Amino acid sequence: MFCCFCGQPEGEVSALTFDDASEAIDQAAQSVVTGAVDIQVFKAPLKRKSLEQPWGISVDTTDSSAVHIHSIRTIGSTVVREYNEKAHPDKVIRGGDYIIAANGVNTRSRSMKVGEENGMSSWLREVLKYELELTLQRPHIFECVMKRNGDLDEQLGLDLNFSPGDGSVVIQGVSERGVASRSVPEVQPLDRIVAVDGVAGAPSQLVEACTDGKSQLQLTISRCV
Repeated sequence: MFCCFCGQPEGEVSALTFDDASEAIDQAAQSVVTGAVDIQVFKAPLKRKSLEQPWGISVDTTDSSAVHIHSIRTIGSTVVREYNEKAHPDKVIRGGDYIIAANGVNTRSRSMKVGEENGMSSWLREVLKYELELTLQRPHIFECVMKRNGDLDEQLGLDLNFSPGDGSVVIQGVSERGVASRSVPEVQPLDRIVAVDGVAGAPSQLVEACTDGKSQLQLTISRCV
Protein backbone atom coordinates (compact mmCIF):
# COMPACT_ATOMS: atom_id res chain seq x y z
CA MET A 1 0.00 0.00 0.00
CA PHE A 2 1.20 3.50 -0.78
CA CYS A 3 0.09 6.11 1.74
CA CYS A 4 -0.03 9.84 1.05
CA PHE A 5 -1.70 10.72 4.35
CA CYS A 6 -0.66 13.62 6.52
CA GLY A 7 -1.87 13.64 10.11
CA GLN A 8 -4.34 10.76 9.73
CA PRO A 9 -6.53 10.56 12.85
CA GLU A 10 -6.10 7.40 14.88
CA GLY A 11 -8.85 4.86 15.17
CA GLU A 12 -10.57 2.15 13.21
CA VAL A 13 -11.71 2.81 9.66
CA SER A 14 -15.48 2.99 9.61
CA ALA A 15 -17.49 0.57 7.49
CA LEU A 16 -18.57 1.66 4.05
CA THR A 17 -21.80 -0.11 3.18
CA PHE A 18 -22.98 -0.71 -0.37
CA ASP A 19 -26.09 -2.16 -2.00
CA ASP A 20 -26.55 -5.86 -1.43
CA ALA A 21 -26.58 -8.38 -4.25
CA SER A 22 -30.35 -8.59 -4.60
CA GLU A 23 -30.66 -4.86 -5.23
CA ALA A 24 -27.80 -4.93 -7.71
CA ILE A 25 -29.46 -7.72 -9.67
CA ASP A 26 -32.88 -6.04 -9.60
CA GLN A 27 -31.25 -3.04 -11.30
CA ALA A 28 -29.77 -5.11 -14.11
CA ALA A 29 -30.55 -4.07 -17.69
CA GLN A 30 -31.73 -0.71 -16.38
CA SER A 31 -30.17 2.68 -15.77
CA VAL A 32 -29.06 3.70 -12.31
CA VAL A 33 -29.76 7.38 -11.75
CA THR A 34 -27.74 9.14 -9.05
CA GLY A 35 -28.42 12.87 -9.10
CA ALA A 36 -27.55 14.01 -12.61
CA VAL A 37 -25.53 10.84 -13.31
CA ASP A 38 -27.20 8.20 -15.49
CA ILE A 39 -25.27 4.92 -15.28
CA GLN A 40 -26.13 1.83 -17.33
CA VAL A 41 -26.39 -1.56 -15.63
CA PHE A 42 -26.82 -4.73 -17.69
CA LYS A 43 -26.43 -8.51 -17.59
CA ALA A 44 -24.08 -10.60 -19.72
CA PRO A 45 -24.53 -14.40 -19.79
CA LEU A 46 -21.23 -16.15 -20.46
CA LYS A 47 -20.56 -19.86 -21.03
CA ARG A 48 -17.28 -21.62 -21.63
CA LYS A 49 -16.87 -24.40 -24.20
CA SER A 50 -14.56 -26.09 -21.73
CA LEU A 51 -13.03 -25.27 -18.37
CA GLU A 52 -9.78 -24.55 -20.21
CA GLN A 53 -11.29 -21.76 -22.36
CA PRO A 54 -10.23 -18.38 -20.93
CA TRP A 55 -12.85 -15.78 -20.05
CA GLY A 56 -10.73 -13.12 -21.78
CA ILE A 57 -10.87 -10.33 -19.22
CA SER A 58 -8.28 -8.95 -16.81
CA VAL A 59 -9.48 -7.46 -13.54
CA ASP A 60 -7.71 -5.26 -11.03
CA THR A 61 -6.89 -7.29 -7.95
CA THR A 62 -6.89 -4.39 -5.48
CA ASP A 63 -10.31 -4.36 -3.91
CA SER A 64 -12.48 -1.28 -4.30
CA SER A 65 -16.21 -0.68 -4.57
CA ALA A 66 -16.60 -3.56 -7.06
CA VAL A 67 -14.52 -5.79 -9.32
CA HIS A 68 -12.98 -3.49 -11.94
CA ILE A 69 -12.28 -4.77 -15.47
CA HIS A 70 -8.83 -3.59 -16.46
CA SER A 71 -8.78 -4.86 -20.06
CA ILE A 72 -10.44 -7.16 -22.59
CA ARG A 73 -8.40 -9.68 -24.56
CA THR A 74 -9.02 -9.05 -28.27
CA ILE A 75 -7.18 -12.05 -29.72
CA GLY A 76 -7.74 -15.77 -29.38
CA SER A 77 -10.87 -17.76 -28.65
CA THR A 78 -12.12 -16.26 -25.40
CA VAL A 79 -15.61 -16.26 -23.93
CA VAL A 80 -15.93 -12.49 -23.66
CA ARG A 81 -14.61 -11.89 -27.18
CA GLU A 82 -17.22 -14.30 -28.59
CA TYR A 83 -19.93 -12.70 -26.46
CA ASN A 84 -18.97 -9.19 -27.58
CA GLU A 85 -19.06 -10.13 -31.25
CA LYS A 86 -22.75 -11.04 -30.94
CA ALA A 87 -23.89 -8.62 -28.25
CA HIS A 88 -25.91 -5.45 -28.80
CA PRO A 89 -23.56 -2.43 -28.73
CA ASP A 90 -25.14 -1.25 -25.47
CA LYS A 91 -24.23 -4.56 -23.83
CA VAL A 92 -20.67 -5.03 -25.03
CA ILE A 93 -18.31 -5.66 -22.13
CA ARG A 94 -15.61 -2.97 -22.03
CA GLY A 95 -12.44 -2.27 -20.17
CA GLY A 96 -13.30 -0.01 -17.24
CA ASP A 97 -16.67 -1.66 -16.53
CA TYR A 98 -17.46 -2.83 -13.00
CA ILE A 99 -18.71 -6.33 -12.18
CA ILE A 100 -21.24 -5.87 -9.38
CA ALA A 101 -22.54 -9.45 -9.29
CA ALA A 102 -21.58 -12.85 -10.73
CA ASN A 103 -24.11 -15.69 -10.83
CA GLY A 104 -26.25 -13.71 -8.41
CA VAL A 105 -23.38 -13.38 -5.92
CA ASN A 106 -22.56 -9.85 -4.83
CA THR A 107 -19.08 -8.73 -5.92
CA ARG A 108 -19.29 -5.31 -4.31
CA SER A 109 -17.26 -4.65 -1.18
CA ARG A 110 -19.26 -4.02 1.97
CA SER A 111 -16.51 -2.46 4.05
CA MET A 112 -12.82 -1.73 4.38
CA LYS A 113 -12.44 -3.72 7.62
CA VAL A 114 -9.70 -6.31 7.69
CA GLY A 115 -11.06 -9.87 7.76
CA GLU A 116 -14.42 -9.11 6.17
CA GLU A 117 -15.20 -10.71 2.84
CA ASN A 118 -14.79 -8.36 -0.10
CA GLY A 119 -15.93 -8.33 -3.70
CA MET A 120 -12.71 -9.83 -5.00
CA SER A 121 -13.10 -12.91 -2.80
CA SER A 122 -16.57 -13.56 -4.20
CA TRP A 123 -15.32 -13.05 -7.75
CA LEU A 124 -12.43 -15.50 -7.35
CA ARG A 125 -14.90 -18.21 -6.33
CA GLU A 126 -17.39 -17.65 -9.13
CA VAL A 127 -14.85 -17.24 -11.95
CA LEU A 128 -13.81 -20.90 -11.55
CA LYS A 129 -17.21 -22.09 -12.73
CA TYR A 130 -18.35 -23.25 -16.17
CA GLU A 131 -20.89 -20.46 -16.63
CA LEU A 132 -21.01 -16.85 -15.50
CA GLU A 133 -23.91 -14.43 -15.56
CA LEU A 134 -22.30 -11.07 -14.96
CA THR A 135 -24.15 -7.99 -13.77
CA LEU A 136 -22.08 -5.07 -15.00
CA GLN A 137 -22.14 -1.35 -14.43
CA ARG A 138 -20.61 1.27 -16.67
CA PRO A 139 -18.18 3.51 -14.77
CA HIS A 140 -18.99 7.05 -13.76
CA ILE A 141 -15.96 8.98 -15.06
CA PHE A 142 -15.26 12.53 -13.95
CA GLU A 143 -12.31 14.88 -13.64
CA CYS A 144 -11.26 17.08 -10.75
CA VAL A 145 -8.39 19.48 -10.10
CA MET A 146 -6.33 19.39 -6.91
CA LYS A 147 -4.62 22.69 -6.07
CA ARG A 148 -2.04 23.38 -3.38
CA ASN A 149 -2.23 26.74 -1.63
CA GLY A 150 1.26 27.85 -2.55
CA ASP A 151 2.90 25.25 -0.30
CA LEU A 152 4.40 22.55 -2.55
CA ASP A 153 5.09 20.42 0.55
CA GLU A 154 1.40 20.26 1.47
CA GLN A 155 0.34 16.61 1.67
CA LEU A 156 -2.33 15.30 -0.71
CA GLY A 157 -4.17 13.54 2.11
CA LEU A 158 -4.94 10.45 0.03
CA ASP A 159 -4.38 6.85 1.11
CA LEU A 160 -3.58 5.08 -2.18
CA ASN A 161 -3.34 1.36 -2.88
CA PHE A 162 -2.62 -0.79 -5.93
CA SER A 163 -1.29 -4.18 -6.96
CA PRO A 164 1.26 -4.93 -9.71
CA GLY A 165 -0.52 -5.49 -13.00
CA ASP A 166 -3.54 -3.34 -12.12
CA GLY A 167 -4.59 -0.52 -14.42
CA SER A 168 -5.57 2.06 -11.81
CA VAL A 169 -4.99 3.23 -8.25
CA VAL A 170 -7.59 2.83 -5.51
CA ILE A 171 -8.26 5.68 -3.09
CA GLN A 172 -8.74 3.84 0.19
CA GLY A 173 -9.06 6.89 2.39
CA VAL A 174 -9.22 10.69 2.38
CA SER A 175 -7.68 12.58 5.29
CA GLU A 176 -9.54 15.42 6.97
CA ARG A 177 -6.41 17.47 6.39
CA GLY A 178 -4.66 17.83 3.07
CA VAL A 179 -5.14 19.03 -0.49
CA ALA A 180 -7.82 16.48 -1.37
CA SER A 181 -10.38 17.25 1.33
CA ARG A 182 -9.96 20.98 0.80
CA SER A 183 -9.89 21.24 -3.00
CA VAL A 184 -11.72 18.11 -4.26
CA PRO A 185 -14.30 17.15 -1.63
CA GLU A 186 -16.19 15.15 -4.27
CA VAL A 187 -13.48 12.46 -4.20
CA GLN A 188 -14.49 9.48 -2.05
CA PRO A 189 -12.87 6.36 -0.63
CA LEU A 190 -12.98 3.43 -3.12
CA ASP A 191 -12.80 5.76 -6.14
CA ARG A 192 -10.16 4.81 -8.71
CA ILE A 193 -7.59 7.14 -10.27
CA VAL A 194 -7.27 6.11 -13.92
CA ALA A 195 -5.24 9.07 -15.24
CA VAL A 196 -3.26 12.05 -13.96
CA ASP A 197 -3.07 15.23 -16.05
CA GLY A 198 -4.78 13.35 -18.88
CA VAL A 199 -2.17 10.58 -18.98
CA ALA A 200 -3.00 6.95 -18.11
CA GLY A 201 -0.33 4.48 -17.11
CA ALA A 202 0.73 1.77 -14.71
CA PRO A 203 -0.33 2.33 -11.09
CA SER A 204 3.22 3.11 -10.02
CA GLN A 205 3.38 5.82 -12.70
CA LEU A 206 0.07 7.29 -11.55
CA VAL A 207 1.26 7.42 -7.94
CA GLU A 208 4.53 9.04 -9.03
CA ALA A 209 2.59 11.65 -11.01
CA CYS A 210 0.43 12.37 -7.94
CA THR A 211 3.41 12.89 -5.66
CA ASP A 212 5.88 14.84 -7.80
CA GLY A 213 5.18 18.11 -5.98
CA LYS A 214 3.19 19.95 -8.64
CA SER A 215 1.06 22.87 -7.52
CA GLN A 216 -1.90 21.50 -9.50
CA LEU A 217 -3.02 18.03 -10.54
CA GLN A 218 -5.91 16.97 -12.75
CA LEU A 219 -7.25 13.57 -11.72
CA THR A 220 -9.48 11.36 -13.87
CA ILE A 221 -11.64 9.34 -11.49
CA SER A 222 -13.65 6.18 -12.11
CA ARG A 223 -16.46 5.36 -9.69
CA CYS A 224 -18.90 2.50 -9.29
CA VAL A 225 -22.04 4.27 -8.06
